[in-house]
Amino acid sequence: MPESEDRSKQQQEYQQILNKLNKLLASRDRSVAEVRQRLLAEGFSSDGIEKAIRRARECELLDDRRFTQSFINGKKNLGWGCRKIEAGLMRLGIELRSLPGYPDEYFDREDELRRALNSVTKSRSRAKNQYQAQFRHLISRGYSAEIAQKAISQLTLTEPRNTI
Repeated sequence: MPESEDRSKQQQEYQQILNKLNKLLASRDRSVAEVRQRLLAEGFSSDGIEKAIRRARECELLDDRRFTQSFINGKKNLGWGCRKIEAGLMRLGIELRSLPGYPDEYFDREDELRRALNSVTKSRSRAKNQYQAQFRHLISRGYSAEIAQKAISQLTLTEPRNTI
């Protein structure tokens, strides 16, 4: 009798985990590590969580590659640079080295430069040294020093100069 009660409790918990998992994934894609962390924080058993994660992967509800692509596209649209995006992915438990085709399939150097140029064009500062202010802005957005320098140089070359 106690064994059947235990099995029933496990089955009940498993159903609760699946319900919570569906709620988590209904709003947006999430990484496997993020889902695992959230479910552990809810107090569910590790065995039940792993079983539910396996099932969600089999049903393609949970896919780190799809999540990564979605995350990268969303953050690119917000003007984030490659480094800031990578830091965000690592914080969410994505193992970048294990992704097939990373980083070439996810980041294009010319696109990165275009986005940096767009970001620095939108940001205007009253700083005395505009170059330093623009450089700091791009670095804080996750662009590399090389991309920041190129974007600022291109902006400086295309800006009209006041002449007397």
